[in-house]
Amino acid sequence: MKKPVVLAGVGIVAILVIALFFLLRGDDPVEKTFADLKNKPMPSRTINENVLSDLKWKDLGEGAQSLDDLSFDQIVALLRKKYGDQLKLPYMRIRMLEELLRFLKQKYPDTWVQMLQEILGTAFPDQAASLFDQSEKLYKFNKYLEENQGKLNKMSDEERRSTLWSARRDLFGEDAEQIWAGDRSNEKVADTLKKIKESKDMSAKDKLKAYQSSLNDAYGKALPGVLEKQRQLLVNSFVDAVQPELSSMNSIERSAYLKEVRTTMGMDDAAISRWDKLDADRDQRWSNGEIYTQERKEIVSRYSGDEREKKLDELRRKLFGEEAESIKNEEASGYFRFAQQRRFGRE
Repeated sequence: MKKPVVLAGVGIVAILVIALFFLLRGDDPVEKTFADLKNKPMPSRTINENVLSDLKWKDLGEGAQSLDDLSFDQIVALLRKKYGDQLKLPYMRIRMLEELLRFLKQKYPDTWVQMLQEILGTAFPDQAASLFDQSEKLYKFNKYLEENQGKLNKMSDEERRSTLWSARRDLFGEDAEQIWAGDRSNEKVADTLKKIKESKDMSAKDKLKAYQSSLNDAYGKALPGVLEKQRQLLVNSFVDAVQPELSSMNSIERSAYLKEVRTTMGMDDAAISRWDKLDADRDQRWSNGEIYTQERKEIVSRYSGDEREKKLDELRRKLFGEEAESIKNEEASGYFRFAQQRRFGRE
């Protein structure tokens, strides 16, 4: 019975492969501009190397200057300062080009390709041709994503992942693995989370150990930095995967387990204390929700009209205080929050 679904998925993948083939042919005006400039490049310029002395910046177009405030010389100097000694790394080349393309499309919407080549030729003359070529590939890849987003969203995770990697390799060759190494790491963690969620044999503690091991394997020495930037996301992803275990625990067990999860993910004592209090508040709210659900049924069955609404208003104010009006509005729209499955550690 599942063969038609599989065949449909294969069909979608085939369509996207064909779409990439036609995309690589370069039939749009931007592609023509890239081709023309490869045959007749823009001349490079000589710039003032001291333009950064008074410039405060975080990223192109950010900081003290707006987009229009940055001169050609400043753009070139910024690129050299930020990326000059890192361009041997494929992912840093793409990172720079992504930043530069976003900037130039906004500042020069009609001539951004010409400006791109001129800037690259001035900033990195020895690497300008290869950087311009990679810029074209990046443009094609982003265009492919935009034009096929709907089809990609309809795929399973496995089909979408396979299709994207095929597109990346077709355009960037062996460099694709280095450029999107972060995605490979994320995929490893996602696979582990899927196994954790589906496993019926692993204990809650073993699932946490498996997750911790997966993070170490996927990110290695970079893990502390990943945790610093994505700690809450990583915690939430794991908590979502162990909802059956959390729902089977009593409140004391659940509190201890959530504390262990957060400690394992590197949260400090102050953060742990804040989360403990938030969990306790949520437990009380949901406990009140159970009382509310039962008493609401009785009021609805016994009263009608204005009297029913008065009784419900009183009940909501008694149990939920300032949240009473929000809950009333939700119910008026047909949403009953306490009839939903609770996500422990999340709400």
